[in-house]
Amino acid sequence: MGAVVNSQRIINQILEVEEKGSESNMTDPFDELLEEMKKREGEKAKREGRRQGLLEGIREGKLEGIHGFVLVK
Repeated sequence: MGAVVNSQRIINQILEVEEKGSESNMTDPFDELLEEMKKREGEKAKREGRRQGLLEGIREGKLEGIHGFVLVK
């Protein structure tokens, strides 16, 4: 699992949980992985939203420029 996300820390946590069994008071490494994945997806969605907003702004700016040019002539 850790190799998939390239995280030695998660591998170490999984091994520690397996060694200690249910007596461990640490957070579940899978829950931590899920939170990390949610955070990454949230960041990805923000970037995509910004990109879409920028493209829409450029498109609207071009249309306003064309509209203004046509009205001036």
